[in-house]
Amino acid sequence: MMINTHISPAVRQLGLKGSGGRYAVPSATHWMLVGFQKSAYSDQQSIRFTVNLLVVRRDVWAQQVAERPYLGVRPSASTHYGFWAPSARLSMLRAGVDQWWTLEPITDVGQLVGEITREFVALGLPWLRQHVEQDADSSS
Repeated sequence: MMINTHISPAVRQLGLKGSGGRYAVPSATHWMLVGFQKSAYSDQQSIRFTVNLLVVRRDVWAQQVAERPYLGVRPSASTHYGFWAPSARLSMLRAGVDQWWTLEPITDVGQLVGEITREFVALGLPWLRQHVEQDADSSS
């Protein structure tokens, strides 16, 4: 419920497309993906989750899919593919620590969403854009 009622509207205001915890920064040349991943250790009382980021050039993805059709049409931010598709966890960009946020009945959802949104704007978006710029620099 938090994803649909709070996260999705917040990331759409930032220009991202998507829903259900899977979003993309629009780009003609790259997949710039953001994905929310729920921990397998979550239960009805406590949901733990993290935020994954992934960047891959669309032509590189198409080439990889041609060689490995099982990869599918679109990459997933929650999958590590290799050096050709840089990925990171949002929390690792801040402190180098793999943080999993916790949502419980007592959680102030507005505060939690605000924290994640601020970190995404300050760290996630620049990380995604930096990798796109590095691709542009290396191909020119």
